[in-house]
Amino acid sequence: MTKKNIVSIKFDSCIKSGLKNELKYVVRTKRNLAKKRILFSELTQEDRKALFDNYTMEDNYFPNIITEQIATKQLDAVIQHELLFEALQILDPKARKIILCKFWLDMTDEEIGQAMDLSRRVVLYHRNKALHNLKSIIEEMMKND
Repeated sequence: MTKKNIVSIKFDSCIKSGLKNELKYVVRTKRNLAKKRILFSELTQEDRKALFDNYTMEDNYFPNIITEQIATKQLDAVIQHELLFEALQILDPKARKIILCKFWLDMTDEEIGQAMDLSRRVVLYHRNKALHNLKSIIEEMMKND
């Protein structure tokens, strides 16, 4: 046997040993979790009551967030971040529409192009330009605050 073959055999043995130990760990972990887990449907009525008595059921919303709405012909986008809303208002309507279609409607560049009668590459160009402009507008607004 050559030295290269011996190294290869040792490496293979080490990898196999590691995989066996990893498999043992996964099986042991699953078994331990199965012992600890209780399905909600298996809880008794008293256990459910005790579980819910410890927690208050309250919705926590942020009342200071201003929700604004930008309306276009195709969609009404609800913007919850005041700075972003103001920055989008500054953008030109074409760029705003591309941004809203891309990030609020999850439209592809091709779909936006079909809707706006533009090619996919033109939509890509305008979107990248609009994102760059949006970034600089927001940075400028943050400087002024």
